Formats: sequence, structure tokens, C-alpha cells
Amino acid sequence: MKIATILEQYNVDQLREYLAQLHLVAPANRPKQALVEELSGFLLRPKVMMERLSVISEDDMDLLMQGLQEEVEIDDTNAEGAIRLAELDYAAITEDSTLVIPEDVRAVFEEIDLSEFLEVREDNYWLRCCLGVLCTIYGAAPREILYKLFCKKRGKAPTFEEFWAKYRALPQDLNPCIDDGTTVFERFFAVDPSCVAKMNSRKIENYYIPSRDEIEEYADNFCLLREECYVNLFESFSKQLDELDSLHAVSDIYNRFAMGDDFADIAEWFDDWGFKFSNEIELQQVLSNIFEAFYSTRMQEFQGHTYKEWAEIEPMYAGYKTNKIIADTQTMADTLKRNEELLTRLGFELDYRSLATEISSMTYPKGLDGGGAVVTTRKIYPRDICPCGSGKEYRYCCMLCK
Repeated sequence: MKIATILEQYNVDQLREYLAQLHLVAPANRPKQALVEELSGFLLRPKVMMERLSVISEDDMDLLMQGLQEEVEIDDTNAEGAIRLAELDYAAITEDSTLVIPEDVRAVFEEIDLSEFLEVREDNYWLRCCLGVLCTIYGAAPREILYKLFCKKRGKAPTFEEFWAKYRALPQDLNPCIDDGTTVFERFFAVDPSCVAKMNSRKIENYYIPSRDEIEEYADNFCLLREECYVNLFESFSKQLDELDSLHAVSDIYNRFAMGDDFADIAEWFDDWGFKFSNEIELQQVLSNIFEAFYSTRMQEFQGHTYKEWAEIEPMYAGYKTNKIIADTQTMADTLKRNEELLTRLGFELDYRSLATEISSMTYPKGLDGGGAVVTTRKIYPRDICPCGSGKEYRYCCMLCK
């Protein structure tokens, strides 16, 4: 196998977009095979390969080195690493779950100075970890804050100019952030209409700077599982999901809270992960932990602080609450009603009416020819199946016509 075999999986438009991300220009009339050859030639340059592979973790590096020697069977322990290597297009995953490194990739990698590569990889992977923290708990931050994060790395800290040279050398298509000269923005945060206002209201001295251990944990789990409430949530999910899905479920909740979601989406989380409560005690435990997690999560709105920490910095937030659960299906509305006393006691505000639309329905208890039609109303929620019979959810069907 050669790297061209991997690249041929892309269509022409995808290849053009790929080349554009790499700042390579592809003439409009160039055929697919020519695009594949141009992209292959670029990715197989030793310097380019070293830079692009330098963002991988130490575990993924071990997997790469193993793959350079032999085909590797993919299992639960290395599956995510194999996917990350395949996403860089320097490896392929076969139908029989084997990781394969193309022969031309192996040949070029042998030309790379391994000691230089390992040194670059150590810095670039740590920088990617720091950028991940910035994306999750800040959304955007001044350059100086990113520099402070990087300096949590073991060893001698670079000067600000040396650090910024490292940042500029990072392959930009593998960089989740953009830089405007003073501030580093997570890409989605940058297009938020309120982005400028948010940044103008922030004070540089109020940014929370995680420890090195916290940064490493973000890199491993995309959340901080050391908090007791998240440990408990992980244990609760593990009763119904496997370990990997449980970790993904918990990190999903963490990231949603960090980026500004509140309890309005709580029912969707459980639906997405297929989590069912077996009894009221389990429901109470999980909701109590989620309630505690909300106030213990490091949030963009609070410049990386938790709600509890931010309430001390900004006393005006002492009464801040967004613990409101909104029903968006009839099933969820019924669940909220049944557990209203419990949820209210836990501190949740419930709304199982506002999203519902009352629709008229007509029944004929004496048959169509018997007269006495009865007209009633019932509630239909956005995620319920539309009563028109289309089979679509109401929000994607008749709700659009209202």
C-alpha cells in the first residue's frame, strides 16, 4: 500500500479543500489523480511529515513506531490511537481491524532524524494539550495566557518569542485555534456574535491557570474526572455502558457545561447515550451529581474558574443559577411531572409546558355515522412524532409551518 491509496478515498472537492487547508493551490481543471499525486508529494516531504506527526501523544507515538515495524491488530486499548493516526493519512485501518503504515510513509520516516523528531513532538504535543484547555475552559484568551499554560511543561520554559515561534510552526490545519495578533480564539468561539463583547469584559488577571497535571488530564480525558461528582457520574454510567462510552458520556457533559450549556439539554444527554434509570434512588444520585458537576466545572463564562470560585471573584454571581430542566418530548414532560417533588428538592427548576403546542383532535365515540364528535386538545412537543402521520419529529414537520 502507498499513501496515494489512502488519499484516493477522498472525492475531488474534498481533495481541493484538503490542499487549500495546506495552503496549496489546485487549478480548477486538475483531475483527481493529479490532485492525489500533488497531495501525496507534499505529505511525503520529510519536514512536512515530521511536523504533522509531531502533534501525537506519547502513546500514539509508541503505536506509530510499532506500526512502522509490522501491521498492528487493533483492539480496545489502541483503537482511538489508530483512528488518530489514520486521520493524519499516514496510516490506514483495514476491514479486518489492522493498522497499516504505507510503504512510502515508512521509507520517508526513515529519513527523519529521530532525536530531532522526538524533541519537536514533545513540544508540539504539549502545545496541542494547552490549546485544548484554551478551547474548553476559555474559548479565547490573550497570547500571554497560552504562554503561561505552555510554561507549565516540565523543563526550562522558552522565552515568549521562542514560544510564539513554536506556535507558528504548528501545522495550521491541525490547530483548533486562530490568532488575531493579541488573542488566541477557538474557531467556533471566534464566530460567536458576542465574542468581542465577552473578550472586552474579561480581565487578564482573572484567568484560571490549570496545573500541569490538570492540563495532562484534559489531554487524556477532555475533562477533569478528579472531581468527586464526575467520578460518581462515571461509575453510574459504567453500570449500563462500557468504559469508553462512559468516559465519552462524562466528558460530553463536562464540555457542554464548560461551553455554556445548562440543564435544558439534560434529557437529550440521557437519550443520546441510551441511559435508563432503574429506580428513583438512581435518578436522585445521578441528578445530584450532575447538579454538583455544573457548579464544579471550569467554564468559559468564568474564564476557566468554576462557579464556586467565580462567586468569590465576582460576588454578583452569588445568586447565579441556570439549573432549569425543559421538557422537549411528552415522555420527558411526564418524567418531570412524576419526579417534580424530588427534582425541586434537589434545586432544579422545571418547565414541562412552555415548549408544548396544543393541537386539536377529533374523536367519534359513536362511530363516523353516529354523530356526537368530540373535539379535544392535547400537547405535542418538538421532539414528539408529528401527529400528521409523516413519521418525522414535530419540530421538523408541521411545527415549521406554524
